[in-house]
Amino acid sequence: MADFTEVATKVGREATAKVREFADTNTVAKKAKDVVYTAVGVGVIGAQKASAAVKGVNVAVDTDGVSAQMKKTVDDVTVATKRHAAWLDEKLDKTLKTVDAAIAPIEEKFPGVVRDAVNQAREATAKVRASVVPKADEDTVVADDADSDDAE
Repeated sequence: MADFTEVATKVGREATAKVREFADTNTVAKKAKDVVYTAVGVGVIGAQKASAAVKGVNVAVDTDGVSAQMKKTVDDVTVATKRHAAWLDEKLDKTLKTVDAAIAPIEEKFPGVVRDAVNQAREATAKVRASVVPKADEDTVVADDADSDDAE
């Protein structure tokens, strides 16, 4: 077995030596070798530049700053929406009081069915407002608090 291994090693080494000698003396083989090395080098440099470009994009785009700006914008819209909702609720409250004041003097003259319908409408309005208004008031930010963040 050792004899076979020795022979195979010797043949392999001789073949390698002949190929190297041929590559060293043959102009076309030298050029092919140079082309292969150049292609590998260009590939390595391209991969390095691509990696550097990806890292550069991560640095160039301030994701934390963008996220903070988006959060501030969402917070500003939330504050403005809650402010408008409070204004609308105030107007709705005044309107309901005006309608109640106008109906109260003549309500007794309504037939029983109409009076019941008016009372059911009031109750339904009260239930809807009771379920909607507290949700709108949750986490309400006072305008002065939001403005003080900008001053800092």
